[in-house]
Amino acid sequence: LVRSRGLGDVYKRQVVERPATPSPAVSDHKSIVICLSEEPDTLYEYSGNTQTADYVKSVLGYGRYSFLTRADFDYQPVALEDLPTVDNGGVVLEKITINPGDTIAYVDPATGDIITDTTALDAPIELNQFAMTFKIQPGLKWEDGTPITAADYELSFKLSLEPSSPSSIRLVGERTAEFVMLDDNTQQVKLLPGFLPADYVQIMWDPMPAHILGGMAITDIPNSDFARHPLSFGPFKMAEWVAGQSIRVVKNDAYWREDYPQLDEVTFKFVSTPDQLLAQLSSGACDVVTEDSLTVEQIPLLDQAAAQGLLVPYYERNTIWEHIDFGMTSVDGRYQFFGPLGYTDLGDLNSADPASWVDSPAWAAAKTVRKAFAACIDRQRMADEALAGHSSVIHSIVPENHPMWPTEGLVQYEYNPDLGKELLALAGWTETDGDGFVDRNGIKFQITLNTTTDNPMRETIARRVQEDLRVCGVDVVIDQLP
Repeated sequence: LVRSRGLGDVYKRQVVERPATPSPAVSDHKSIVICLSEEPDTLYEYSGNTQTADYVKSVLGYGRYSFLTRADFDYQPVALEDLPTVDNGGVVLEKITINPGDTIAYVDPATGDIITDTTALDAPIELNQFAMTFKIQPGLKWEDGTPITAADYELSFKLSLEPSSPSSIRLVGERTAEFVMLDDNTQQVKLLPGFLPADYVQIMWDPMPAHILGGMAITDIPNSDFARHPLSFGPFKMAEWVAGQSIRVVKNDAYWREDYPQLDEVTFKFVSTPDQLLAQLSSGACDVVTEDSLTVEQIPLLDQAAAQGLLVPYYERNTIWEHIDFGMTSVDGRYQFFGPLGYTDLGDLNSADPASWVDSPAWAAAKTVRKAFAACIDRQRMADEALAGHSSVIHSIVPENHPMWPTEGLVQYEYNPDLGKELLALAGWTETDGDGFVDRNGIKFQITLNTTTDNPMRETIARRVQEDLRVCGVDVVIDQLP
């Protein structure tokens, strides 16, 4: 997020004498303007799938934002009495045995596919099955004062399974074995055996107003007035949607949390281009701009505006990172590392048993090559160039501020091209013909780096990889894909 400070503290005032006039009364009305990069197509929970719509729906209560929130790499309960866990009895993990011919559906852990025909099984299988109980705070109401009941959650689950529902939502519903409301405030969800999502705590359903939608044909809801002005059970409610300009929401007096919200009004303003967003942020026309609305190339401009006191940018580290994946290709039944040119032949490998591959001498050589690449590439310089100094090299799948960051035993690969050359030589790659590139068995070490077009950050990364590996004698061909 980026917050504007306004311009008042960066310009000198010219003092002139004027007749005294009464000071206007200070308004207690608190409001902000949040600028988005595009206008949502709908606010109906089970139609459309845009980030900008999610921002608006979140203040109306939808998207589970009324029930839980996420900060510091963990979830916190809001309208839930507590997060379901194994320790508090909210999560039950049961081992299920499935025999050939059993009438049961399950999820194949290897593919994620739903399997309904068990006659194809050669023998019984055992799978884990998740069951969660969500206890909701009592007293939740719709903005019109109608209490939220079990019927609202049951309708929501039904709507989520409709073909028009976004695939990510429908996928979870289709992999749910049971959805039961034990009472108006207790939701119980049992997943199909084999479906074990890491973020199981999010697998609950928002309510949908049965007293409004219950008598409406399901196919009519996406095009109804409700889709543009959904009934709120969150801190704000819809006030107006001016097509092409903005959405305005105001304080919901029926919201269950005492003393919230602390704002009276929020306006979501649509601004079409990143440059216009930055200009309006700097001028004070926008108070907040969401991170998805800006681009990496604007980081220097953000920093410049921050130095002038025009705005405050926030750079946050999370669990998403840019990475390069090494390809393996099967050619005539023999697996080869780095693609079809076969620079490291892994031999005849059993594709059904990847764990056995590590016994291959060629696999060990490929591991040495990967270590060489880590030493040859100046990743800190890459991060500085791509993200203007606002990131750093990670040495684990989580950043240093994550609670799961290992305190010991972590191997860190520092930039050391001389070591990289030694490791390449250890794997059999040396420079023999004077062309500046290492080779083995007469084959030059050339790889193709696939990246995406129209992404300046990834273009910077690709160039840095190409230049750094060239120093170590590896030829990198950049292939930009649409």
